[in-house]
Amino acid sequence: MQGEYLNLLVMRPSIFAILLLIGNHLYGQMTTMVLPKSAIENSGIAYYFKDKIPQGSEIKLANEVKNSKVYNVYYLGFPVQGCQIVAVQFGQKVAINATVNSNILFEKIAAENNLINAEWLFMETENTYGLFGYSDSSGFRIYTHLLTGETFVEDKHRYLGKDTFTKGFVHFPDPLSSANKLYGGNYKDGNDFNYSELAAERKEVVFNCKFYQDSFRLESPYFSFKEISFPVNQHAVGKGPLFYSRDMDAFEEVNVFYHLSQLCNWWDSLGFGHYRDSVVIDVHAYFNADQSGLDPLVNPPTIEFGDGGVDDAEDADAPVHEYTHAAFHLLNPNAYIGTQRQAIEEGICDFMAVAYSNRITKNQIGWVYNWDGHNEFWAGRTLVNSRYFPVDITNQSHVDGQLFGAALFDLANEIGYDSTLKIVFHAMPLMLGNITMREAANLLFLVDSFANNGRTRWAMLKAFYPRGLLPQVGVETIKETMVLQNSDGFAVSSSNLVVHPLVTGTLKIYTVSGEMVLEKAVEAGEELELFPSDFVPGTYILRLSNSAYKILKF
Repeated sequence: MQGEYLNLLVMRPSIFAILLLIGNHLYGQMTTMVLPKSAIENSGIAYYFKDKIPQGSEIKLANEVKNSKVYNVYYLGFPVQGCQIVAVQFGQKVAINATVNSNILFEKIAAENNLINAEWLFMETENTYGLFGYSDSSGFRIYTHLLTGETFVEDKHRYLGKDTFTKGFVHFPDPLSSANKLYGGNYKDGNDFNYSELAAERKEVVFNCKFYQDSFRLESPYFSFKEISFPVNQHAVGKGPLFYSRDMDAFEEVNVFYHLSQLCNWWDSLGFGHYRDSVVIDVHAYFNADQSGLDPLVNPPTIEFGDGGVDDAEDADAPVHEYTHAAFHLLNPNAYIGTQRQAIEEGICDFMAVAYSNRITKNQIGWVYNWDGHNEFWAGRTLVNSRYFPVDITNQSHVDGQLFGAALFDLANEIGYDSTLKIVFHAMPLMLGNITMREAANLLFLVDSFANNGRTRWAMLKAFYPRGLLPQVGVETIKETMVLQNSDGFAVSSSNLVVHPLVTGTLKIYTVSGEMVLEKAVEAGEELELFPSDFVPGTYILRLSNSAYKILKF
């Protein structure tokens, strides 16, 4: 069955099985490919990139660790910094990421030089590569440009960073979820009025930040705060703990900084810390509008939170949602195109917010923006719904995103949030602009087959098929006890019938005359392939527990 899901996407676009183009890097173009293991062994990886690398370049194996190989691109015998190919083996297939581009320009070399240590380094001002010789000394690399003599020093140390911790008050994750209350009474924004009930829902937390000029400051390699749009407010800076009440401007900065820091720690623990991007944040912005958003067109990207209605930055769902957009933007800046593709991303961002809140409390789980929404200002969103594709599609990304997010929410209830997010993280780089929800669902199946050997496919079927998101995987029906695939192909002997038991028991197959032709013990979650060649033409009944299904063989 693993091969069946792969065939949905692999080998279709071209003879080289180029799967998806997923982004542009400074040093070239990143391409994801899936090749059979034998192709790498027999032809060599250089063959598949001979038209991608600059003429005169070559590819050499640089490093190999277990099932992962790293190749460098060389020009005139020296490595081209930023141009690499990584091949990771999954069973009999190899997934490849590459940053190579045949349009790379190299400066002309005026004379021969007997250099031993040198690299081609990209020079942004000239939009080309220059050859730099280098020497190493005590953890520092000293580069000298071959033609101009320009010299610079790069610090190669991996320093042990000294953490600086302080304390602060935050919502955990919002006052309504922590109190398990609905919006209203004294559990309302009240133009930032400091109701005692809301004050009691602040939680004292400890977090890492910067300490300089005798004060704690909310800065990290990934987050900083500044004024982007009106209004202008005071920032959170203090010589001691950053304890603020919610009617003080700095409270929102502490709240956002803490929750985004915790989110990144979680991503690190899942093995996807490299999805973090550096962003600049304004927690009182948008001219007091009831809105939040990511601006991806500036470098670094900015996230702004409005104060209209309920202050967006007081609800942890808002920064988690927006920062997940930043991760998408980091992976592929140009993929937020097409209403369904936008809805997919919105749904994943909503699911991330729900998943993060679930780590803190189970109250009101499934709601998105529990504090910022679900009130007289805005209805908020929910992943507990019965939306179905395509009849419930509105072509409004934030509305339709609740359909895709709900499928992920259902999956998480089957296999857990961490396992679901790992599958989502693996698939995110592959989600190109203009893909459909069904294509995105198939991508999740693809990466599950790679990363998990398809162990969670039956749970994915239960989550996505009832919402109309998986007809492309060949599912004919779901009975109470089993899932069948490829019955049409089985009937004409073009493909095997695949049975996914949803319960543990004994699968029995009968002819219509009542003769039993197969009896096999099966377990929930496994798969069983039936070969057309083992069956004579006729009608057969598959029975497992109290459910039965009819198949044909011509």
